[in-house]
This record gives sequence, structure tokens and C-alpha cells, in this order.
Amino acid sequence: MKKFSISILTLMLLAGCASIPNAGPIQIINEKDSQAGFNDVRVIAKPPTTRMNAVQIASGFVAANISTFGDFSVARKYMTSAASRSWNPANFDVLDSASIQFNDLGTGVVEVSALQIGKLKANHRFEIFPVAKPFLLKVSIKKSANGLRISNALPNGILSSSDMVRGFSAYNIYFGNESFTKLVPEIVWFPKNEKSLATKLTNELISNSRESLKTAIPNGTELRSGSVTVSTGTASVNLNASALNADSKQREFMIAQFVWTLQEIAGVGRVQIATNDRVLSTRGKAFLNRKDFDNMDPDYSKLSSALFLLEKSYLSSLHEGLLSDLGRLKGISKFTVSNNHKNIAYITDGQLRVSSILKLKQSKIIAENAVSLSFDQLGRLWFTDSNGILYCLPQGGQVQQLPAAANATIQDFSLSPDGGRIALVVSNNTSSHPQ
Repeated sequence: MKKFSISILTLMLLAGCASIPNAGPIQIINEKDSQAGFNDVRVIAKPPTTRMNAVQIASGFVAANISTFGDFSVARKYMTSAASRSWNPANFDVLDSASIQFNDLGTGVVEVSALQIGKLKANHRFEIFPVAKPFLLKVSIKKSANGLRISNALPNGILSSSDMVRGFSAYNIYFGNESFTKLVPEIVWFPKNEKSLATKLTNELISNSRESLKTAIPNGTELRSGSVTVSTGTASVNLNASALNADSKQREFMIAQFVWTLQEIAGVGRVQIATNDRVLSTRGKAFLNRKDFDNMDPDYSKLSSALFLLEKSYLSSLHEGLLSDLGRLKGISKFTVSNNHKNIAYITDGQLRVSSILKLKQSKIIAENAVSLSFDQLGRLWFTDSNGILYCLPQGGQVQQLPAAANATIQDFSLSPDGGRIALVVSNNTSSHPQ
């Protein structure tokens, strides 16, 4: 008898498909077995040794960028004192894990080459490139009393895409729509071992806004005490007098922004807002949580510029109130559109086809007997077939099959918004114990 379960799998989707292990089964983690506080992980990097050769020093340095502890203290050990002093890893070049190569040129230089998929910026925003760019960095290696070390000034930090997912977490901070009726999220990334996360998220909310998003927080608002305290599940925010410049409607929305943002942090169950040590209350409450602002549930409409519709075999797009006909597609059972709205993948009579949105008739058959499909943020197409096998098609690449889960058949899947996890609906053909 088949047993069905919904399971969660971390696939490092920010990495290239080829960086997913090609041996061994997929590891499925049932959510019901998850432990509270599991994500409170301190990432540990490996320091250099005197026996490392030039390539090992260069690759070890890149790997050590995952640990921000002590101002990247481990990564700096791979550098000479002068190189370390000049290195300011405020921005990170994020490289596709599978494409990174280290080439010893034999002249005291190691060449690091890869495909760069994006940049993690100093303002904690991750810019994903529409198309991966060639990356080339020459690292000078010289002898020192402690062994080989990097001696030249490096422009940025370097993260492999898989290390970014392992070492950093995505959080939403919340702004507003034009009428201050709905919250609008913006994604920021912080190290998983960030100890002052509540303060950092609050300062990002106060000082930074994505273009076209609005904030109800008045100009000049600052944390009066310099930090946000979190104790017994309550986050306490004490603002200066500038916060009082908001009118009553604006003030309520401002409080909602703080509440929704701070409750991104695991363990924060309620939020208290004060100005000059005096508690700000709204809706008759001093301690607030997201349920108090359920009428302001986040508006995600600003995050996508178009909605695609399929009616009576005709594909249309709805953008800023304008409905455009794109063409006819016969016999479609399922379809998905890439995030950049350039490509469409669809299933017709079991065949998985891909084409440009602007050239629907010039489709290409990718697979037979496809069942479910989805594009991720990097434009890669993920799909399953009738045999319950999961595949990935990177941009400009070849279809790759992922290792199967032991005794399990994948029925359906869903990708997470941040591209870091995938939820699988799995059937198990064994009946020894239910799932």
C-alpha cells in the first residue's frame, strides 16, 4: 500500500544544477520531525595550514568566506597582514558552485574562474543576474613564516552559491503600498550567526527602502537606545521623538511595519514599540503581533510585473491593467513562466515543451511523460515525470536527473520563494511504517 507524505528538501537551489550531488539519495526531512532552534547554526570555517599549496590556499580562502565571525577572522588568516588590512568584504561576488575552478599559473598566481550568478551587496540585498557572467580573479600567493599566503588586495568577498545558502538567511522587512493599506515585503540577507539580528533588521527598516516602496516611518527616526532588546519572546523597540511626527493612520502602519519585520525572527512572539521610553499603543494594546494587523497582510503584487493567463488555449498577460494576447497553445494541462517573463514551459499530451514568450510556435520538446514543472529564480526549469523522478534544466544547459529518494516516488513539488528549498509530495511503496 502506498503511503503519502509532504516532505521538505534543502537543495541549495541558488547553486547550479551540476553542484547538486550526483551520487547518493535525496535526503528528505519530514517537517513533523523538525526541531525548534535548528537554524541557530554557527558556521565554522577551516583555517590554513603550513602544508597547503597555492591552490589549496586560494580555495580555502574562498571557502572561509562563509564565516563572518570575528570580522572574517578565519578568511583573513589566509592573507598577509597587509592584504588583510586592505580587504573590506562589504560586497560579495556570488559564484555558481559547480563552475568554480582554481588554476595555478606557476608564477605565484592562482587564477579563480567561475560563472557569477549575482552579488550580495553591503545593504544586504542580493542582486541576481538575469544571465550568469564570467568571473575571473587573479590571486597572488607568496611565502611567509606561516606558509603560503594571499598577498594582493582583493576587491570583494567571494561566496559560492551553496555557501551563501548555508551561511546566510533571507528575511523580509516590510514597507507599504501607495495607499498604506497593505504591507509589501523586501528581502534582506544576514549571516545565520548574526547576534544582533533584531537591531539590524530594525535599522534596515528605518533607513532603507526599495525604490517605489513607501514607509510610514518619519524622517529622522532612530533607535533611541541604539538597539532592540529581545527577552522572553518580546522584542522591545525604543524610538526617538521623530517617530511621533506620524499622524494616527501613519503611526498605526509604522507600528505594523515594525511588528511584521521583527516577527521574521524565530522566537519573537510579540513586539512593543516606545518613543522616549513611553509605550506607543494601538488598537488598545501595548504588546502586538501580526494578528493585530491581519487586514494589512503583505501585498506581493509589487514583486511581479505581470500575471499570465491561459483561457481556451490562448495565452495572455496582464500588466498594469493592460491585457495582451500572446498567442495560442493547444492542449496545455500545466504551464509556468520564468521570473523574467521571457520563457514559458508547458505540458501538452505529456510532452514538456519550452519556448520564448514572444515565439510560442517555436517550442522545443524537453521531455516525455512530464507531470509537474516550475521555474526557479535563476531561470532553471525543474520538473518531474510519471516515474516520480526530479529533473533540472539550467539555462543553456542539458537536462540533469537528480538522485532518487530511497523507496520513494515524487508526485509533486513546490519551490520556495527564496530558491533555497523544495517541498516534495512523496509516495512510499513500503508498508513497514506509515509516514
